[in-house]
Amino acid sequence: MGCVRNGLVQWRNGVITKFDESNGLPDNRVRSVYTDRDGTLWVGSYAGLSRWRQGNFEMVRGVSHDSRDIVFDVTEDNSGNLWVGSNVGLFRIRERPARAFTVDHGLALNDTRGLAKDADGNIWAAGFHGGLTRIAPDGSTAYFGQSHGLTSRALTSVGFDHEGILYVGTEFGIFRLEGSSFVEWKPAGIPDQVEVRRMRLFADGTFAILSRSGIVKVTDDSIDWLSFDDLGVPKEANDFLYDADGNLWIAARFSGVYVYDGREVVNIASQLTDREVRALLMDKRGRIWIGTGNGLNLFIPSSGPDQASKPLLSRLDPDNRVRRFGIQDGLRHNEFNAFLDTGGGFLWAPANFAVQRIHMNTLLNPEHLYPFPTIAFDYNDGLSGGRFTEVTPGSILQDHQGRIWAASQVGLAVIRQDIPGNISPLPPVQLAGLRVNGKPYPIQPNNVLPPETVNLTIQISVSNLDPSRQLVLQSRLLGISNEWVSSNGLDSFGNLRPGPYTYQVRVASNRDLDSAAVSQFKLHIQPHFYQTTAFKVLLPVLLSFVIAVLVWHLTRRNHIRQLELTRLVEQRTVEYSEATKLAEEANNAKTVFLANVGRDLLPPLGNIIELAEAMEASSPDAQQRAYLQEMARDGRSLLQMINGLLDMAKLESGAVELNPVAFTVDSLVNHMTSLIEPLASRKGLQFKVEIEEKAPLILFGDLTLTRQILANLLRNAVQFSDGGNITLTITSATAESTEMPMLLFSVYDGDTALNSQKRDDMFQAMDDNEHSWTGTFGAPELGISIARILTRKLGGRLWYESNKSGGSIFHVRIPYELPEGRQSNSLPSGNTPSTRSDSEWENLQVLVAEDNAMNQSVISMMLNHLHIQADVVGDGEEVLAALAKKAYDIILMDINMPKLNGLEAARQIRANYSRAHQPIIIPVTAYAFAEDMKNYAEHGMFRCIPKPIQLGNLSSVLEEAVQLRTIR
Repeated sequence: MGCVRNGLVQWRNGVITKFDESNGLPDNRVRSVYTDRDGTLWVGSYAGLSRWRQGNFEMVRGVSHDSRDIVFDVTEDNSGNLWVGSNVGLFRIRERPARAFTVDHGLALNDTRGLAKDADGNIWAAGFHGGLTRIAPDGSTAYFGQSHGLTSRALTSVGFDHEGILYVGTEFGIFRLEGSSFVEWKPAGIPDQVEVRRMRLFADGTFAILSRSGIVKVTDDSIDWLSFDDLGVPKEANDFLYDADGNLWIAARFSGVYVYDGREVVNIASQLTDREVRALLMDKRGRIWIGTGNGLNLFIPSSGPDQASKPLLSRLDPDNRVRRFGIQDGLRHNEFNAFLDTGGGFLWAPANFAVQRIHMNTLLNPEHLYPFPTIAFDYNDGLSGGRFTEVTPGSILQDHQGRIWAASQVGLAVIRQDIPGNISPLPPVQLAGLRVNGKPYPIQPNNVLPPETVNLTIQISVSNLDPSRQLVLQSRLLGISNEWVSSNGLDSFGNLRPGPYTYQVRVASNRDLDSAAVSQFKLHIQPHFYQTTAFKVLLPVLLSFVIAVLVWHLTRRNHIRQLELTRLVEQRTVEYSEATKLAEEANNAKTVFLANVGRDLLPPLGNIIELAEAMEASSPDAQQRAYLQEMARDGRSLLQMINGLLDMAKLESGAVELNPVAFTVDSLVNHMTSLIEPLASRKGLQFKVEIEEKAPLILFGDLTLTRQILANLLRNAVQFSDGGNITLTITSATAESTEMPMLLFSVYDGDTALNSQKRDDMFQAMDDNEHSWTGTFGAPELGISIARILTRKLGGRLWYESNKSGGSIFHVRIPYELPEGRQSNSLPSGNTPSTRSDSEWENLQVLVAEDNAMNQSVISMMLNHLHIQADVVGDGEEVLAALAKKAYDIILMDINMPKLNGLEAARQIRANYSRAHQPIIIPVTAYAFAEDMKNYAEHGMFRCIPKPIQLGNLSSVLEEAVQLRTIR
């Protein structure tokens, strides 16, 4: 608040602070207080205008005439101009677009030669006579000199490489910032104490340093030295660049520009406005700008696939691609010491006592109406008036806030692009009059013109209140042309058609092309009746009606024919559907028949095999033992064939479903060992397993199908190998089409039943009948076919190769997932093979529920082999009675039993006993299809042991049941 006699009072957070003449106010009699858009406080008093800056009030010179003038009011317009009313008149204070940054603001030295910015927005300025200044975005500064390792005082340039490392070039060597200190950088092959002129970081990551005698090129792989003596370039280079084709351009201070394409060097000095070349720039369109001491040059590279093969000199044809510019083309100065391309078509260049901003598109258009495509920012815009003639080409940049920084001998020039500089708002454009066909026509809100308008004249008026400024007008009538043309305020247009038009006028100052303001006026010429949309729509409708009547007859006749064809197609479709349905029913009947026959055959066949093995173990004579061995071997072959047919029936009926669980590779190996090792030992074969060390320990996938695939391949290997070893190797594998972890299973055997040609024929037949077993397969082919189909269902691949030592190698590659974060529907095995103690299994309480006496004997014999003594009952009611008398750990439950079947018995056990006292119920049945397994799980059963029972499978399931019992 301003007081008439007591200065200024500030109220903040309940605290009152007083400001008066002791704080810099010129007079305690305050008349006005104003805060502008930038937060600056302006105070008008009986002694002129003052503003608050850096903790004190300071007088504003140039407002009023002396210290006795009174400032009554202060305000701000939309353009940022401050207007001050006093007793001696109205004053305008314009915000200047540029300012100087000198030693008074924290700069080490006013005479600066090189600038660079880092990723954090800091600007680094190299002082020519020593000292490096870092200017933060908030304006704070930090000084680096000899105490930081910069022993050389003649700093010429500064730059960052592709890794963000800071380099400082001097007249006596190169320094690099390492940590908080600078060290002299002397890579091998680079001359000592090189005189640095320029540093550049190119778009491909190449960092290059220009010295008096050559170029240091730094990439990720190497540091190379290119000597000017080898190229024949004089030691007076001032700037350089690599163009889009990889050609090296070198600006020689007094002898032009040298271009090197890796094969030859060409000097194009004769094509330039001056041989004294000072700076080079490749803009964002790939054009080369060449700055000299007497004008600007532009090289436009040639294009086309045949250009690379031409000699370098012919590619630099001056007649088509080199253009020259000077003051006569709108430039403010002819000296060009550095360049900066900020995008948007603007080129910045320090020259003499100013910094030029060049509008490149205007400069390149010789037909453009604006005679001044450049602006020069100098002391009138806030700069200190220093010269830019001795700076290096790397002395201008754009900071993260969009400001332009340029080095000079008296400090840095800082230019804001959002303030035009010495430009007041342009006057508005008004529509002054209309003439239709040579006669005056009144101006209306929407300017609706009569239908007979053919020629139109538009008159506009512009009030120019600033006689020092020359205005340029352009106009265009959208709907006739989109091109701007020069206007004198009176524009005529002919051959107009009915419809909407937009008349646009833009006004530009002779100082800044971008200050052009566009005004527009809507016009609409009414059409005649025959030009209206209604008439144009009605005429086609009438014609269409006539054509429709003619077409109707033809359409009707074609429609009748189409109906007849449709009836025939529907009849054939019904016949085909009925035939397809009959074929599907027949195929399903075949599948069901095979499944039922297989289920009926498996139990007695299993009993025959087990009895034969039991009789063989009872030590008969040699001839009887041979008969029993042959019987058991043929029985197992027949059993494998029936299991294969059942598996194929499952596959063909679609009963096989994926059931992923978490499991360990070791548990899979234990299961395969317990299953295959007894079969191999009976034939005198040795079964070995080799696991790669880097193979994953725990996987998530379908364990059942994986076991079934390996079991088919390993059983084949045992069944049809005459000798040698059966080896299963497990390694990690990769695939190009997936990033999932994969395992490669390889089965090495001595199988001589299948020769190479027979295997080729078999795999071709499998490809022709991918999901069917209609081919003529024997026992080995059937097992391989099942394994191959199951492998494809898991997203894997099965193939084979001949073993050099005889036999075959079958490879199976299957993708899995890692089990982190997943929940399995079964118990995952541990990280190491499970082990069991015979003494622990002797104490295991097991109940066998089986109505077939022979099956009871076989199961009891197998359990005795595992050191387990089990109780045996014949139906479900006896199971419930046995549980009422004794607590059992595991029940091996047959499903089809008299009186009370296995499913109902399991349901009553789950309903009548608590979880802690419930035994683990394992179904033992020949019904082991997918829908059966799902039904067993719904009744609270664990796993399933298919009939005929195999000792390895029984042992594996019991081990998992014991682990589950321990967890519970």
